[in-house]
Amino acid sequence: MPINPSASTPFAQGSIIPFDSHSNTNFPLQTLNEVFKAHRYRTNFPGLAGKDLTPRGTIETYTGAATDTAGLGLPDVWVRGHFGTLSAVSTNSDYDGDGLTDIQEYTYGLDPTAWSSANNGIPDGWALRYGFDPTLASFANLINANGNTTLQNYIADLNPNNAASRLAFTGMYVAGSNVTLTWIGGNNVWQYLECSPTLASNQWATIFTNTPPTPTTNMVIHSGAAAGSNLFYRIKATR
Repeated sequence: MPINPSASTPFAQGSIIPFDSHSNTNFPLQTLNEVFKAHRYRTNFPGLAGKDLTPRGTIETYTGAATDTAGLGLPDVWVRGHFGTLSAVSTNSDYDGDGLTDIQEYTYGLDPTAWSSANNGIPDGWALRYGFDPTLASFANLINANGNTTLQNYIADLNPNNAASRLAFTGMYVAGSNVTLTWIGGNNVWQYLECSPTLASNQWATIFTNTPPTPTTNMVIHSGAAAGSNLFYRIKATR
């Protein structure tokens, strides 16, 4: 109910709201003392018939919690609850970038704003692709078919269900002063070929960067490496 700004008493229905002496007089009087109540109306509300709301903005209507205004199979109440507005979702939208569309997030009962439901460093889409429950944090430490943990397989872009899916050297050949190295790995992560003169100290230096997407099998010739002292090699993978 509107309150008289001067007397602090309720107005009777139809009363004219007087000028508030405490208001900023730099504003036009017609912008002062406008008392209103925001309400969400159903689309068939009689008071909306024939009304043009465009000059002052728009009004959001609804017909119930199960309404699917966007026609995507998503209840309006679910979309608004996660995104605040119906326009945030489309057929292929993936708000959190976890590899699942927002529609798939709804289908699986997941939070479309959480990249990793279990907060274990593995996105929900990758977890589901390989048969893991993304809501369980413990699956990140499981030992998979290839001997790595699930988290290690995600970081290296390996298939946890395939024993042959590995990040590993497959060959090292010396020809003159050059060393040829071959290895296998994933396809969608950065791979760094590094070498060091010793394993006892942190002297690893990157000699080759493999930029994704990468082939499964790779080869690099390390020129002049065989002419000097012994060298150790390793492959690192990062996302």
